[in-house]
Amino acid sequence: MITRREFIIGTSTFALAPMLACSNKQNGLNYDDVVKQTYRHAQQPITKPSEILHELVRYGTMAANSHNTQPWKFKITGNEIHIFPDLSRRCPAVDPDDHHLFASLGCAAENLLVAANSFGLHGDLIFKEADETSLIISFEKTRIQNTSEFEAIPERQCTRAVFNGSRVPASTLNDVATYANSSDIDIHLLTTDDSRKVITEYVVEGNSAQMDDEAFVEELRDWIRFNETEALQTRDGLTYRSVGSPSAPHWLGEILFKMMFRKNPENDKYREQIASVVS
Repeated sequence: MITRREFIIGTSTFALAPMLACSNKQNGLNYDDVVKQTYRHAQQPITKPSEILHELVRYGTMAANSHNTQPWKFKITGNEIHIFPDLSRRCPAVDPDDHHLFASLGCAAENLLVAANSFGLHGDLIFKEADETSLIISFEKTRIQNTSEFEAIPERQCTRAVFNGSRVPASTLNDVATYANSSDIDIHLLTTDDSRKVITEYVVEGNSAQMDDEAFVEELRDWIRFNETEALQTRDGLTYRSVGSPSAPHWLGEILFKMMFRKNPENDKYREQIASVVS
């Protein structure tokens, strides 16, 4: 059995195969190769201070951010890196008060601070609110520290793909609970059927509110890159892969988006995903 969404994706991909055979290249660049070159650790030792700071900025750009808008600007001055908000990349529908935009700047700063230790630098962060709101990180030498958090930076990703259905091991849940007890973070593990039902309905209610908001749907569509050529041209946004759609020319991608991105099928998908993780 397959869903209507899966049927549309499968038949569309088959029909479009001749048109899309070369869509994964732009100016001789291969999409998968560009991804590997972007989400990676340094491939050779970097020792010059200026080059290290540029490399730290690259790690900063791998931080989480809404719709992969990359709403930041970086400026290197001496031994400092300044992070500014790029308000031209706002998402007024999904993030009307810019909360997530500024949270993304914090995520970028965290990446910078974590990565700095692996290059023998310690960063001190201050927040500045004047003509231009910014985060300023100044660096000084320290001993090199490679951490699991640093190793994980290129591996971080957000995806709308279906979970594989595997149960989370009890040992992992225990590790999470132990960490919560030793930190300032409150973690609630929802392991009962009743709690999962409550969460499922909250997810469905939230998704329904968004799907009924035309501005939200239009904003999401504007940030989708419907084929690899678009993704290579912009180097931002949500690739068709991340939203579970086939690669397609932009005009056709918009049509498929309207056909597939509907409230009730999306809600059913969320119910199925949550059930598959915990069943």
